[in-house]
Amino acid sequence: VAAGEAGLLTPGSAVERGQSILLLRGVATQTSGISPAEEIRVRKIELDNAKARRRRTAELVAAEGASEEELEAASADVARAQAAYNSVNAQLSGGDAGAAVVRAPLAGVISDYAAGLGQLISAGATLFTVTNLDAALVRVPVYPGDADAVPADAPAHVRSMNADAGAPAIDGVRIAGSPTATAGAIDLYFAIDNSAAKFRPGERVEVSLPVGGAAERLVVPHAAIFTDIHGGSWVYEKAGEGVYARRRVVIDHLAGDLAVLAAGPPKGTAVATAGVAELAGSEFGVGK
Repeated sequence: VAAGEAGLLTPGSAVERGQSILLLRGVATQTSGISPAEEIRVRKIELDNAKARRRRTAELVAAEGASEEELEAASADVARAQAAYNSVNAQLSGGDAGAAVVRAPLAGVISDYAAGLGQLISAGATLFTVTNLDAALVRVPVYPGDADAVPADAPAHVRSMNADAGAPAIDGVRIAGSPTATAGAIDLYFAIDNSAAKFRPGERVEVSLPVGGAAERLVVPHAAIFTDIHGGSWVYEKAGEGVYARRRVVIDHLAGDLAVLAAGPPKGTAVATAGVAELAGSEFGVGK
């Protein structure tokens, strides 16, 4: 096993379908009792047979009589047979050993390698794994008492943990099937369109799920929230022209750039949404 034409790509690297990943250099082992010319002929027959099997498998795939995995396995057999033939031909003629190029079977990212550089491998061995990220599954652990309250046809709103407050969420579609129970939670799965490659396997994301029916809730812009040194949440209510009073709020959850409140001032109360840090500094005697 040797590095591909562009060198060894690290796990996580994006690759295109057909891109060179590794090279296979055959190790010549002359069959006992036959001449070098006969050895080349045997390797050529093995290569022709491998190509014929790949051609038949491709025809079956077109007729839906075989899977893409079987075609990939047949292509790998051709690559190994080609490498063995090139190696025997080069070594017996005194030249440099030939190599077969192993290419990415699909576009995606390299997950890991199962073979190291310089390693001898046997036929059928896995060399590397490429993961297609166009579609991704998001696993959402839900408290068992809330799982039944999540509508089966309701979408999940998925956002990156590093996304800006106003960044739009991606809608995830619930995967049919029974939820998976884990320790202290029930896992729900949602499929999202990841063709823009915004998310990576194993990445933690922020997910919002609707629970129960629609209901009116108190909300304030997230920019209006002041958090004190003890973790308490407050807003500054407008009490008059240029006068503000600090009021306690309890945040239930965040929804985009809004904070949904479990408790707070009455509906329609005017609160400061800009200069909150300056108001706190004026009240507590800190800041500018």
